[in-house]
Amino acid sequence: MDLTLKLMERRLTQLELQLQPIPIVAPITGRLGTVFSVPGQFLVEGTAITQISALQADFIVGYLRAPAASIPQPGARVRIVTQGPNRLSEESHVLSVGAQFEPLIPALQHPIALREERALPIQINLPPQPPTHPRPTRRFNPPRRVLITLLSVGPSDARPSCVHYV
Repeated sequence: MDLTLKLMERRLTQLELQLQPIPIVAPITGRLGTVFSVPGQFLVEGTAITQISALQADFIVGYLRAPAASIPQPGARVRIVTQGPNRLSEESHVLSVGAQFEPLIPALQHPIALREERALPIQINLPPQPPTHPRPTRRFNPPRRVLITLLSVGPSDARPSCVHYV
């Protein structure tokens, strides 16, 4: 009987430890977005708690709509043009290309698309900080939408192409 009681107490202690709150640290510094859960809520491991947006972009994700005339390779040159007033234009390069065409998110779908559009995600390096000038310059920090033109298909290809990303 004493052995059973000790086993039950040990199990109760283990359960109490499992129910204690777990401190959570964000993996990046950024702006808190949508919160998906509330304090005190029980969650399964791997469940999203909140969305955090970085304060400074590290790269741009462009989408090459299907059908594509050519698929760019890492290192391919691109031109990035911001939309709206005070447009900026910079050259950069492709960092990586997605493995397959995926459904395009609704915000980027053509407004009168008859079927779901598919696109290939392409990670593009942000242009480097512009050199210092006597007059102040803005850092190239693109807004949500930019126009990206593929200047070459591969790192050593010099043929210009007019494939646009949204």
